[in-house]
Amino acid sequence: MKLLILLTLFGLTAAAVFQHQLIRVKSRKTRMMEKGTWEAYKKSKSASQPMTDFDDIEYVANVTIGTPPQSFLVQLDTGSSDFWIPDSSCTDNRVCRHKFDSNASSTYVLNGQEWSITYGDNGYARGIVGEDTVRFENDGDDVLVVPKSAIGQANQISSDFGQFPTDGILGLAFPSIDEEKSDPVLFNAYKQGLLDKPIFTIYLEERGHVENVIAGAITYGGLDTEHCSSDVDYVDLTSEDWYQFKVDSVSLGTAKSSDGWQVISDTGTTLIVAPPEIFNLLANAAGANANGSIDCNASFDDLKLTISGKEYTVPAKQLILDEGNGQCLFGIDGMDMGAAGPQWILGDAWMRSYCNVFNFQDKNIGFAKII
Repeated sequence: MKLLILLTLFGLTAAAVFQHQLIRVKSRKTRMMEKGTWEAYKKSKSASQPMTDFDDIEYVANVTIGTPPQSFLVQLDTGSSDFWIPDSSCTDNRVCRHKFDSNASSTYVLNGQEWSITYGDNGYARGIVGEDTVRFENDGDDVLVVPKSAIGQANQISSDFGQFPTDGILGLAFPSIDEEKSDPVLFNAYKQGLLDKPIFTIYLEERGHVENVIAGAITYGGLDTEHCSSDVDYVDLTSEDWYQFKVDSVSLGTAKSSDGWQVISDTGTTLIVAPPEIFNLLANAAGANANGSIDCNASFDDLKLTISGKEYTVPAKQLILDEGNGQCLFGIDGMDMGAAGPQWILGDAWMRSYCNVFNFQDKNIGFAKII
């Protein structure tokens, strides 16, 4: 870090690879299932599933903003592009637990542009756009420092965000869907020459039914050589907005479908979300109930996905999620997401099976075995 500071003083940049720890927390969905209120909530939602659904958030990370740094816990989301946190002008403490005080930062610059983002489930955040230094942190130590980053300073936040374990959201998707009309933080870092390559790698670790522990990492600017094989299979994206690609077929034992679907790989979703008819097919094959519950000792075949002609395996153990108190959840859910956009979401059950390598310049996504 001292070397990076010295190079900056002399007008140079030092591109590098940075690793950011992910922390596992209990999602709103899990909390509602424990209370027995999830099914009623699910029925109350629109039949069209949002592109970004934060009910399943389980992996979060620490960032700071400004000089001196102010700390926030954020969701690193591959399904959106904006970075926002609560502003000091927000008066609703139920959703604004930690607030950004721009007056206390010597590196803050006011953009002044009004800003608003609405998610598919009608959750929203509104305010103004500012610019400041963003630091990705591990245990209080700076990992990646990105000056002049656009920040949504939210003074109005929908009440449902009060149930989430995070302060805000840091989007990792493309600038085309950024409501702040600026480069997302990671794109900005690459443009400033802070990253070796225009890629980031996500590795999620199996930690069981525990919370507030290190459970994975995002590696910015390169491949995660500590956790991921160097043999990466890439497929082209089919969207200019999201990390969307095509799955050719799926099978679980004798249950199989080769209809072909558009899918996204998403850090904001715990489960694998499939069309209802595919969920029914796979749930029956695994012995899961229609409500998604499954025997914690269930035995069934691994899930197999064919992508660009190559078969990928999600072990059956990744599809039995321990919810505590002797209850388990099937790692696949069914939901109709409408004709536009993806029909599947490959969430954490998929991402714990393979490292996902996102290339935001060449617009492809790669999959590597976890080592």
